[in-house]
Amino acid sequence: MQVLSDAALGLCDLLDWMQDGEHWDAAAVHVHVGALRVLRRESSEAACDNVLAGLRKVRRNQFPVAEPAPKAH
Repeated sequence: MQVLSDAALGLCDLLDWMQDGEHWDAAAVHVHVGALRVLRRESSEAACDNVLAGLRKVRRNQFPVAEPAPKAH
């Protein structure tokens, strides 16, 4: 299932970013693991899309906002 792959990749990205321990947030990890369990059983495309959108919000709240690269002159 593509939705499971997308959610698992998001969890991997989250764990990579938290790897230093300084940014650890157990709640964000638990949300992703719980979502994987839900997505495994869910068949509604709309529900799956909503779960994935929620996971993206969780990651946006965790990841630092990247500064745009300065333009070369």
